[in-house]
Amino acid sequence: MRQKIPSFLAVAVVFLFATPAAPAEDGGGSPAVKTTLGPVRGAVDDGIHAFKGVRYGAPPTGEHRFKPPRPPALWKDAAVTTRFGAPCVQMATGASANPTTELSKQLATIFTTSSEMKIASEDCLFLNLWTPGLGDEGTKRPVMVWIHGGGFAYGSGSWPVYDGHNL
Repeated sequence: MRQKIPSFLAVAVVFLFATPAAPAEDGGGSPAVKTTLGPVRGAVDDGIHAFKGVRYGAPPTGEHRFKPPRPPALWKDAAVTTRFGAPCVQMATGASANPTTELSKQLATIFTTSSEMKIASEDCLFLNLWTPGLGDEGTKRPVMVWIHGGGFAYGSGSWPVYDGHNL
């Protein structure tokens, strides 16, 4: 059984370019939904559908670095969205790498920068979405957008404290 966390710490993020619609017809055990960019396949846990690492922008690399995000290329095959996308690049000597306050010392024991630095990438335009239902057209649900903090020193949408399952 999952441990409950306060809802204000959980995250549910809008799909921006990828809004769930009716379930896609491509078999498999996990849900797949059609989006404006192409189908995405997530996972279900305790009746909650989770889509993690959904690309919402083209990689901001090369000549596109430091420019507004561009829409990603459309895809035909279902994108597997069961793992978090890469976290953004952070400062190697961020607050969690050299904690000085009591709060930063506590954060450093839970959220380590060094583990995220191994997978950090400029190609980090991904979001995560949790929903209790799919394909129920006309049903409107509240949306909570959570942008993690970290001051370019630490943080990512994959931290367990931001799991949107309990919303």
